[in-house]
Amino acid sequence: MNFKTKQLLFSSVFCALTAICAQLVIPIPAGQVQISMSLFGVFLCGALLSPKYSSISMLAYILIGACGLPVFGRLSGGLAILSGPTGGYILSYPFITIIISFFSRDKKSVGFLKLFLSMLASLFVCYLFGSAHLALLTKTTFISALLVGALPFIIFDIIKAAMAAYIALIILKHTKSELF
Repeated sequence: MNFKTKQLLFSSVFCALTAICAQLVIPIPAGQVQISMSLFGVFLCGALLSPKYSSISMLAYILIGACGLPVFGRLSGGLAILSGPTGGYILSYPFITIIISFFSRDKKSVGFLKLFLSMLASLFVCYLFGSAHLALLTKTTFISALLVGALPFIIFDIIKAAMAAYIALIILKHTKSELF
């Protein structure tokens, strides 16, 4: 199998992993955004794939969902989800993976702290996109949207980033060459 085929295959795998992780949802009584494990899949994708193929993976995820396939949280799909309260967060996924992948380019020498910090930096982009979209949708200020759409989820997202960084390092340690 040539390298490009292998990269596309792994892009498909991470697209599917993100769709599966999106179904693991913890309902929160307050706020319009739910806690799902989709960011965990996005973080792993960015840590293990190149910027090009990680962004292809997340663009495929978004396009599949936009076409109506139930890949978003709670087995939902369609343009209504992307234009709804969670749309901005989902649309940030390709950018998240590019940031993480850029900082973890040297897969052989990347450590936990570098991976974890790149995931936290990418989380800032996710909150920026998501909160801006939520503010426009709800006709509130960006700060109000940030307080509702990001603040309640920071601890959970930091935990997801730590778990993803740890698992990515285990995977990278057990691969003999840069397979991803």
